[in-house]
Amino acid sequence: MKWISGCAIAISGLTAFGCGGEDIRSFEGYGTGMPGSGLDVGGEIMLEKVHLSGGLTGSGAVVQNWFHVMQMGGAGYDAPTAAPSPGECYEFNHTPGPNDSYPMWQVNDEAEWSDFGANITFSGPGFEDGIDVPRFIAGPEGQQDNRGGNPNRLLPEGSIIYGGPQWQYENFQDIDVEAEAEYVVDLGDAGTFNFFMPRAYDFPLNIGTEEVEMPRTAPDGGWEITWDPLLNPDTLHSKTHDFTFVTLIQFPGEIGPDQVMTGTARYICQPANGEDGRVVIPQSIIDDMPDAGIIQAGRVTHFMEALEGPDGVERRFDLYAIYCSLSSYSKVD
Repeated sequence: MKWISGCAIAISGLTAFGCGGEDIRSFEGYGTGMPGSGLDVGGEIMLEKVHLSGGLTGSGAVVQNWFHVMQMGGAGYDAPTAAPSPGECYEFNHTPGPNDSYPMWQVNDEAEWSDFGANITFSGPGFEDGIDVPRFIAGPEGQQDNRGGNPNRLLPEGSIIYGGPQWQYENFQDIDVEAEAEYVVDLGDAGTFNFFMPRAYDFPLNIGTEEVEMPRTAPDGGWEITWDPLLNPDTLHSKTHDFTFVTLIQFPGEIGPDQVMTGTARYICQPANGEDGRVVIPQSIIDDMPDAGIIQAGRVTHFMEALEGPDGVERRFDLYAIYCSLSSYSKVD
């Protein structure tokens, strides 16, 4: 069984937080003070180290490394401004549109796609000379990004993606992505950007290795999920500050032995303001989730760069580096 959907299903929702105040040590919202904050969406640069449990791979637990660059040269949508309170779980909005509160990645069917040439270069520890990442241009049937199989991520004809699902499985699995390491993507005339993998930590509930039992009835106050916290530096809006999350994902339907597995993110939960090491999933969310699905835990660094495309217009590129895990879950009495 092949998995071509993963941690990035959930993380695109993180761009939904609005800008905040001046005290970078408190959780005021992603994007404050970053070069691309406030600009129209341009695209994303995504690097992931993903731990997958045996229940999702059909065999033993595995680790995969994923990388892609996708971009939209059209106007895109304005960055959403609504935000949940820190520490709350919130539901994704799967019907993107202007100023939606928590949309999945905004695919603009009228975009003019920026072309950075036949290849871009990606480099980092262990491959300092860089690897060439090829350009793929979608035909009439469109093409998927790294969340292949998810209809919310079907890119239209003419779209350009560098890397993507098939390339990364055939060419990127021998790369040993390191936690807390710095990586660089060279987009030619558009610029060179660096970003950082989050710090490694022990995933709660052994997600990514073992399957998870979700209590059908949570204790008073909700289902508490804990892990050993990591103290962030006082640099909330920087490339090295990472954020922790737990996500609940619904299977699209019955899973068969030959089916490519995908999932639809339903809820994401993050620690309360200034905290790490604990999230609480309320009973109402447990009741709303199916008896079996996917649970995800991870850390992400997210920085918004301003990038000027070939059309001369400056837009926001979201640089994500994600260290995460996924397991299947089942409810138990």
